[in-house]
Amino acid sequence: MKHSRKTRLLTVFALFLSLIFCNNASAQNLKVGQIKSFADGTRGIIFYVDKNGHGLVVSMMQAELPWIRNSKGKVSVNPITDEDKLIVGISEKKASGMEGTKKIVKALGSDMAVAAQWCLDLGEGWYLPSASELNYLIVTANEEGKKTGPISLALMEAGYKPIKGWYWCCEDYSARQAWNIASGGGIASESKTSKAMVRAVRKF
Repeated sequence: MKHSRKTRLLTVFALFLSLIFCNNASAQNLKVGQIKSFADGTRGIIFYVDKNGHGLVVSMMQAELPWIRNSKGKVSVNPITDEDKLIVGISEKKASGMEGTKKIVKALGSDMAVAAQWCLDLGEGWYLPSASELNYLIVTANEEGKKTGPISLALMEAGYKPIKGWYWCCEDYSARQAWNIASGGGIASESKTSKAMVRAVRKF
């Protein structure tokens, strides 16, 4: 009886170790530029992976949309007025745009918050990136504004458009303007009713 119990314990321990090993192995195999599939059927290109195997993906699809539908949404929802604060490390606690995206939709309504709602509509976990996340994506996607980075190359190989043009983030500059970042690295505050490109991101 004792021998059987000991055998069971050793078996459970061995299974536990194998699960840890498999998880670490799969985490180590995750690379920037790979396609990541989720249980809900959505997919994205990995553009950031941390040492624990967690990271961020960008949506395969993009859309050209205004930040808000019309000028009636005259409110500063998620303001950052200092341009230097837009470009921070991806590991910063304020880097996630999910909170900002939900804040925009809650304040303006799903019909008004066009760009943010488009991201949420892709499915659970997708959101409009923060400025730091978007900047990190663009730097990773392109080399000096060219289509040579791993993200744009992966997108084109999968039959999708590369990261090109001006992209909205979830942070705004004022009641009338929001920040967007160009694929070449430029930063500008633009009228919220103007159209710019939108890509969603998701954590894994």
